[in-house]
Amino acid sequence: MVQLSTEVKNWFRGVFRTCNATVAAKIAHIPTLHEAFLDLTMIERLSRVEAPVQLSSGWRVLLETHFLGGFPMFRSWEIADIGFLVMLRQGGRLVRSKVALLQSKRLFPVELRKVDDYARRQFIGFGKLHRDDRSYKELYKPRVFSFRPNSSYRSLTIGDQQFKNIIAYQSDNKVPVYYLLYNPS
Repeated sequence: MVQLSTEVKNWFRGVFRTCNATVAAKIAHIPTLHEAFLDLTMIERLSRVEAPVQLSSGWRVLLETHFLGGFPMFRSWEIADIGFLVMLRQGGRLVRSKVALLQSKRLFPVELRKVDDYARRQFIGFGKLHRDDRSYKELYKPRVFSFRPNSSYRSLTIGDQQFKNIIAYQSDNKVPVYYLLYNPS
C-alpha cells in the first residue's frame, strides 16, 4: 500500500472543507432547497479543481466529480447521487486510484412538514412554475426555519427499498456507497 504524503491529504481536506462551507451556507440560506441543487452546488464547487494538480511534493492529483442522481445504476434503482474518481500519480506513473460513490440526503427544517414532490412537478412542465397572485403572496411572505436535534433526513429510511438496493449493490460490486448528509452551517 502506498503511503500518501501529508500534502496530498491536506490538499483533499482543503478542497472538501471549502466545498462543505459553500454547500452548508446554501442550505442555511435556502433551507427549502431540493437535494439535487445541493448536489449540483457541490459538483460545481469541485469542478474548480477538476484539472490535474501537481503538488510541491511531486504528487499529481486528479479528482473527477460526476452527477449520478436519478440514473438507475442497479436493478433500476439510483444507488448514488455523486461519483468521484481519484487518480494519484508520482513521476507520471499511476500509483493509486479510488472510486467513491455518495448517496446524498438533506436535513429538513422543523417547519417544513411536507416533502415537496419536486421530481413529479418537473414532468408537469414550466407552466407549474408560474404563480398566481395568491400563491405568490404565500410563497414570498417571511418565514422562519430552524434546525434542531429533532430535524430529520426524511428520505433516509433504514430498511426501505433504496437502502436495501444500496446494500445489495455494495455486496455484488464490492464498491462502497457512502451517505453524504447535507446540513446547514
